[in-house]
Amino acid sequence: MIQLVNVVLEAAQKQFDEIAERVYQDLKAEAQASIKDKAHSSGEMVRSIQKQKISDTTYFIGGQNDHLYYKNYGSGVGYPIRAKALHFAQYDKDGKQVWRPYSGAYEGAHFVEKVADKYR
Repeated sequence: MIQLVNVVLEAAQKQFDEIAERVYQDLKAEAQASIKDKAHSSGEMVRSIQKQKISDTTYFIGGQNDHLYYKNYGSGVGYPIRAKALHFAQYDKDGKQVWRPYSGAYEGAHFVEKVADKYR
């Protein structure tokens, strides 16, 4: 009887591990698909996504990157606090640095919810 219980537990653990790996890969793929412009294509956001096993049935799958948060949930309009314009570490089509009086609102890609809905 004990051997049967061990076999069942091992099979269940293997299923947990496989599902966690699929969720991890799907989340990375959805995050990568949400990148539409060259300025955000360094790969840092996708590389920040990690999978960490907490216990036999609990995993942390996600990231600590601020850009990952804003890309998923979006943000409101941003204004400079101590300056007259916002400076972005990117260049426009003429090769000039980008300065703006504010940044527009971004709705968010909601890729975390897309992946979660896939496994519900």
